[in-house]
Amino acid sequence: MINFKNFLIEKSNNQIDCEEKNIQYELFTEAAKDISEGFEKKGLWWFMAFSDIRRRYRRTILGPFWTTLSLSIFLGFASVLFSKLWKMDISNYMPFFASGFISWTFISGIITDGCSIFVMADGLLKQISLPYSTFAWHSVARNLLLLGHHSIVYLIIMIAFTVPVNFTLFLVLPALILICLTGVWVSILLGLMCARYRDLQQVVASLLQISIFVTPIFWPVAQLGTSKKALFILNFNILYHYVSIIRMPLLGQSPNIKSWFIVSGVTLVGAIGTFIVFAYKRKKLGFWL
Repeated sequence: MINFKNFLIEKSNNQIDCEEKNIQYELFTEAAKDISEGFEKKGLWWFMAFSDIRRRYRRTILGPFWTTLSLSIFLGFASVLFSKLWKMDISNYMPFFASGFISWTFISGIITDGCSIFVMADGLLKQISLPYSTFAWHSVARNLLLLGHHSIVYLIIMIAFTVPVNFTLFLVLPALILICLTGVWVSILLGLMCARYRDLQQVVASLLQISIFVTPIFWPVAQLGTSKKALFILNFNILYHYVSIIRMPLLGQSPNIKSWFIVSGVTLVGAIGTFIVFAYKRKKLGFWL
């Protein structure tokens, strides 16, 4: 009798385990389907990205090139000021600063926009059935378009200050691919978190404002001198490595192999972690909006 009772308990536990595994399988399958379908809607998220930029600069003379003009003015004045502060020749400082700041603007733009991808799409999501990941791809696409406008400024700087152009420039392509892939999972993760806890958007914005000063954007790494503690902290600044893999090829130099490994590792680990979170929290997103 006791053995039969134990048998029934074991059988019941096995059924529960099987049901849980089936539920988990369905969650991961639906999450993978969402991401793949979102990527397949390239025409939609590129159209949305173009529409966002056109709507933002509607009825203006220069349109989206206003961002290019304002960036040019800022880079010009800041380069004169900081080149004097760091006692560097402006012909060396301006390409360094411009390449770093444009890269930073691209990366921080993805992070900032990622916080609100689901909150801003609340009305659309309640009217049309779309994969949630569509809005992550849309955010990355919009920032890529802005990066294209900003690159015009750097092209002028390259010509004006004769920045060396060699085969390392082609390393910008894999760097952009890694950053865009990171941008997708960061947007999904932050989008979920900020949809659930709205205050996090302000926290992320504040942290980005601080991080620009501890990342070598305005100042060169050489300013740290030989301080091992400062260099140790810098090496653990993930944003520094993301900026470096774009900046260095733009300056005609090859990025440190350490930066490639760190960026690739963060991209892979972050994508896996975000996929798991997305699988479990995806169905709750509709209640959070």
